[in-house]
Amino acid sequence: MKFNLKKLFYILIITLCFSIMSISVGFSAMSTTLTVNGTASFEPVEMIRIVGLEKESDTKEIDKNYTINTINVFIDTEENETAIYNIKIANLGQTEQVISKIEDEIFSNENMEYEIEGYEENQIIKPKETINIKLKLKNKDIRTRSTNNKLNLKIKFYFEKYVFIPNDYTIIFNSNGGIGEMEKTEYKYNEEKNIPLNKYTNGTYIFKNWNTKE
Repeated sequence: MKFNLKKLFYILIITLCFSIMSISVGFSAMSTTLTVNGTASFEPVEMIRIVGLEKESDTKEIDKNYTINTINVFIDTEENETAIYNIKIANLGQTEQVISKIEDEIFSNENMEYEIEGYEENQIIKPKETINIKLKLKNKDIRTRSTNNKLNLKIKFYFEKYVFIPNDYTIIFNSNGGIGEMEKTEYKYNEEKNIPLNKYTNGTYIFKNWNTKE
């Protein structure tokens, strides 16, 4: 029996090429199934920060900058001039946050003072909410002429996660002319708790219900 070596060689080549193509197609298909179209977006649970610091007045500004929780301004004011800055704070996370405290870390001129408007202690900032706070800087006494009107001020903001603490309530019972005694009862906000049964008596009168009006 004779073998056609040339024909056999071609058959082997074709078989090998088909195998390679099959492997390539297999890997290509696998790669396609692992490809994710688009980008995944993740939001931090707690992320609140300063996102802007802009001068509103015409005050001469030497320098300014801000970080996640600090602002720093260096100004040279005219006599009796008030410098005004807008501070923008954004809650970029998923939980409610509060500004628990604000304090100055650098205050270079004792003849000047500052005040902050648009802020309340422990003010709640909701997720995705942005608030604007106004910073005003001026001489302490406009009647006093100061030779130094320069001020370098650095303020730090303290942010904390808002934690709801329910208030405690005390119910004190009034006999409304009746006789007897009832002890006061303690409750918490949004707590379901039965009011004690009436222990007061008033002659021939029959108890109807508790009344919150005096």
